[in-house]
Amino acid sequence: MTHRIVCIALLLGVAAATPSVHAQSTQPVDPRVAALADGDSNARRRALDELGADQKLVLDPVLIAALKKAAGDRDPRVAREVAILVGQRIWNAKKQDPAAIALECELATHADRDARYNAVYYGLSTVRPQNEQSIAAMFAAGAMDNDYDSNLHGRIAWGLKGTPPAKIAAACERYWTNEYAAAKPASAWVVYLTYREATGQEPPKPERFAAIKAKADELVAQRKAENAKLLPDLARELKEGDSKRRRAAMDKIYRTPYLFFDMDDAMLDAFTAAADDPEWRVRWEVARMTGNRWVWGAPEQKQHPKAIALALKLRKDPEPQVRHFAVYFGLSTVVDKSDEVIRALLDSAINGNDPSTTGRVAWGLRSVPADRLAPFFQPYFDKGGDDAARASQLFSEITSGNRGQVRFTPATKPATRATSRP
Repeated sequence: MTHRIVCIALLLGVAAATPSVHAQSTQPVDPRVAALADGDSNARRRALDELGADQKLVLDPVLIAALKKAAGDRDPRVAREVAILVGQRIWNAKKQDPAAIALECELATHADRDARYNAVYYGLSTVRPQNEQSIAAMFAAGAMDNDYDSNLHGRIAWGLKGTPPAKIAAACERYWTNEYAAAKPASAWVVYLTYREATGQEPPKPERFAAIKAKADELVAQRKAENAKLLPDLARELKEGDSKRRRAAMDKIYRTPYLFFDMDDAMLDAFTAAADDPEWRVRWEVARMTGNRWVWGAPEQKQHPKAIALALKLRKDPEPQVRHFAVYFGLSTVVDKSDEVIRALLDSAINGNDPSTTGRVAWGLRSVPADRLAPFFQPYFDKGGDDAARASQLFSEITSGNRGQVRFTPATKPATRATSRP
């Protein structure tokens, strides 16, 4: 409970010095902030959309207070979006706001797993330097899962790189006591795996973990056996159901603890059938779930070819949000990118007219050597005009401006600045 007490204290300290959203002020209250404080779920989500798009947004005390109130909304999507907005402002800040970090500490133990994940991914894992509160909050989020998840726990480990192992171990010890390990062995084991990933070494007294692992493995095997019984009916609903039944099946996968991670590869055929659903929200979820489960969240050597092929298909979907998810969760995370995947990513970035997708493509291609990428860019330079300008900007973003020995055909060298598409 220590991390919760500290985070609550931080927030109370902020609140004590923070004016109410409705406090008298010489400045009118921003209607978006007022909606966060007192609006219903839909009003809060609209306000979060508008605030998220505001490049000049400042997390002042009044806004932090409103965000904290909104995070308690009954609709968990509000808390998820609060965690993203606050986290992005932590991630990109030159000077990180302690009140924003304290709010993410609170969200790290939210009842909704996606809210916890967003608080860790966007906010707490990017705190620099990591402090006792942010470390404790991340492990509290991680300990609420009974399976190691490369997205969540891997992100925690990434955020802790460079933090002294002794400082990390201090936050973990509460999960490794005899009492805790006996009551929650799977949780204790997940914390152990996260510590090892973060530090590259064994924790103090490593001999105690053999018994924890044995008990955790037993519990996980029991759970997987129970979840396996649900898969045939869910596969049938995804293959044969209408849009409503397919959405219900995917919702059950999300709501049943660890069923998402326990899906076997045979479920991919069912998702492939659902990818042709006339309702775009079904296809959108298919792109997210298959990319997350069988590409991004899969071990590097086990990224599934069928899931990658499905992402290649869905990135051409008529609905922009489906295309974005196919790139975000699928194609951009492919480890060994084929020529087809590289071409698809470049087409999505240069011709897609979506800055979020373009940024994700740049992130996904940074692991590919510049000299391998160059031939895929050349056709865009040959076209000249806006295509060539966008290609130049994207190549610079991927390579951070360091092209090495790569040179494009001088006769087709584009302007240095692209114009926007209509």
